[in-house]
Order: sequence, then C-alpha cells, then structure tokens
Amino acid sequence: MEISSIQTIYFIGIGGIGMSALARYFNDKGVEVHGYDITASSLTKKLEEEGMQIHYEENVKLIPENIDIVVYTPAIPQDHAELVWLLNSEIPVYKRSEMLGLITKPLKTIAVAGTHGKTSTSSIIAFLLNACGLDCTAFLGGILKNWNSNYVLGQSEYAVVEADEFDRSFLQLYPSILIVLSLDADHLDIYGDHATMIAAYEELTDQVKSGGLIIIQQGLKEFFTHGWIERMTDMQITVLEFNTAQNSVISLRSDGFETAIKCKLRGQLQSWSWNVPGDYNAANALVALLVGQHLGIDTEVLCNSLSEYEGVKRRMELVLDEAGGMLIDDYAHHPKELEVAIGAIRELFPQRKITGIFQPHLYTRTRDHFKGFAQELSKLDEAYILPIYPARELPIPGITSAMIAETMDMKHAFAVEHNGLEETLLRNKHDIIVTLGAGNLDKHHLMLKKMIRNNG
Repeated sequence: MEISSIQTIYFIGIGGIGMSALARYFNDKGVEVHGYDITASSLTKKLEEEGMQIHYEENVKLIPENIDIVVYTPAIPQDHAELVWLLNSEIPVYKRSEMLGLITKPLKTIAVAGTHGKTSTSSIIAFLLNACGLDCTAFLGGILKNWNSNYVLGQSEYAVVEADEFDRSFLQLYPSILIVLSLDADHLDIYGDHATMIAAYEELTDQVKSGGLIIIQQGLKEFFTHGWIERMTDMQITVLEFNTAQNSVISLRSDGFETAIKCKLRGQLQSWSWNVPGDYNAANALVALLVGQHLGIDTEVLCNSLSEYEGVKRRMELVLDEAGGMLIDDYAHHPKELEVAIGAIRELFPQRKITGIFQPHLYTRTRDHFKGFAQELSKLDEAYILPIYPARELPIPGITSAMIAETMDMKHAFAVEHNGLEETLLRNKHDIIVTLGAGNLDKHHLMLKKMIRNNG
C-alpha cells in the first residue's frame, strides 16, 4: 500500500513513545487517526487534544470502520483480542518498525543505534539540524523539551530516527547515515546471546545505502566479522570512528546542571555551554556535531546552536531543585546506563547524599543483569527497589526485584512495593533523590516533590 493513499489508520498501543510519534506523523498528513491503549496517560491526552480518537477498552466492537491500515507495537500481547481480530481480517497490519521503515525508506535517513544513548543522541541531531535550517523530520524515543514532542515534520529529504534493536526492529531501516554508539548485551530474550545481537547490528550496517556514512564508537568495529571494513569500502561507505567523551573532551566544568565543554573534534578545538550534565552527553553531542559537519553545516554555527538545546524528558531531567532537596529523573534501565547516570550525579554533587529509587524493566532483563544492577546501585547512599515493570512480559518464577536488593553491597538497600514507598522513604532523611528506570515510576513524582518541599 502507498502511504500517500492512507485515509484512516488504527494504532494498537498508540500511547507508546514510538507509536505516538508515528500517529502524529499521519495526523499531520491529514489522515484520520484512531487508536487503542490500555490506559490513558498524559501523552494519550495530548494526542486526543491534537484530534486523534482513542479508546482504552480491549473491545473489537470499538474498532472503527473503514480502516485502511493497522499499526501495532510488539509490546501488545499476541493474544490481544483486537490484534487477533484484525490479523484475521483483510485489513493490512504492520508492526511499528515496518511502518517506520516504509516512511523513511525514500528519505535520507540518519539512524542512531546502540544499547544506550539513542534517544539523547537522535534528539540532539534532530534539534541541531532543524536549528541550523536543514528542516528534517524526526521520530524520537523521548519528549524533546524544546519541542515538547517526540516528533517533528520537516520539509527536507532528511529524517532522524532511533534504530531500535528490540525484536530486530532496526532491520526495517535503510539509512544514509548510521551511528553505532554501543554494543553492550541487551534484549537477550530476543537474541539468545551477545554474539547473535552483534550479528544483527552488522546486518544493519550492510543496509546502509551505498555512498553513505557510518559513525561508530572507537573499538566497536572490532566486534564485527573479519572483512567488514573491506565490505564497507566496496559499498563506498565511509566509516568514521569517534572517541568517548573521556578521550575527546579537553575540559568539562559544571555548576549544577549548567555545563561548559571544550573538546577536540577532528583536530579542531570546539566549545559550548548548555544545561545538560554528564560527559556521556558531551559524547552524544560530539556525534551530532560530526553529522552536522558531514552535511555541510558550519561547526561554529552547530556549537552555538547546542547552547539552545534543553534536553529530553526523563533523561537526566532536573524535576525539582529547592531548599529541601533535589529530584532527578532518568530512564536508565540497563547496568551500563545506571553506571553512567549515577556516576554523573555523583560527579556533579560529590558531597551530597544520593538516594535512588529504581524500577527494574522486564523480567528477562532482571534475570540477565541483576548482578550488574546490584553493583551499580550499590554506588548510591540509599537504594529503594520497586517491583519489576513487566511491559510486554509475563512473570518468570523466582525473578523479583528482591534479587537485586539482596545482592547489593550496601546496608541501606530496600525492596519495596509501590504502596509502601512513601512510608519507607519517610524513615530517613534525603537530599538528592533520583528515580531510575523505563517503567512508570514517575507516577511517584508528585509525592516525592511534596516530601522534598516539606523537608525544606
């Protein structure tokens, strides 16, 4: 089906961050957008305000008539009544990744891949290109504060997307520019082992369009098979390595969240200031600068535009900073991401007490990484571990958040239920509280803000 011929579209799981971006795209194109989600959220309410029609009951009778096409997220269970009915109908049904692939295939797509950093890096790239006049379309995995959206419709031939490794979704993409940020093991429920996951990333590199560009963190290409670089050369693909921030940043000076950065980019000293902390975010910015340079944008213009970048919600987001303490929120849901987030906060505030509230995401990830979670969370002064957020998964016997708390090398580690969190927190004094995880623990932010303000 030609995308341009779609008049009515139906999304199953419309409230997901990736699904909602696609829904916004079709809404902007004048398509009638309908959707289902399990519960209303601030994001689905915004979609409804933008003119989309959404219901929250799993009911085949609520599916609108005259649908041209259906898009669903793999987070929806395969026995979902509406999905089952639609798969047995004559209506075309696509996965989210398939639809994103269809939309972006004719475009010059800039795809950001890697176990960590996809949302932050793709958001910086999209913001910079638009701020510098390139007017690209972007589908993001988080809400960019500058736009208060996870999506923007551009008029140029460029698109910026996240290349999501879950369910091998990124193999629907054929980018002109591919960024590979990291290759740490994740989603082993899909791949089985780390080597199989890396093989999927290598398959993605083979789908970069001839004459394109791959920007890859230094050292990662060694994970690919022998002859990979020769294969890229045969496809006339330029491979550009970048160093981590620790190697590339000459100086990084922070006053709270305000950060001034000096770095060396392709032999030239560059600098900028912004309200985005952490050397890992500086590394993400370096990648965005390399993309901008490749597309012919003046480096000084790019660096000046970085100072206007406000960051992404739930990525090292400063939620509250008052006399009674501070509340920071981060999406970290992998041991490496916890290491980076907790390390950044510790570096910013070395003398202050840091309390972490962590919600593990997925039973399989907890099973595979509970020791890594325990190791990184032990770097906090206090840690409160909430029940596992299941997302698309059914429980696995014996896999609980208590596994993490019991493995931690610290005295003040507690496995707590959601309804007991406030009472447990009130037993101790807190200074900086950071919520960590990809689930719904931000529902506690109102309570935590009240607690901090009462403490002041």
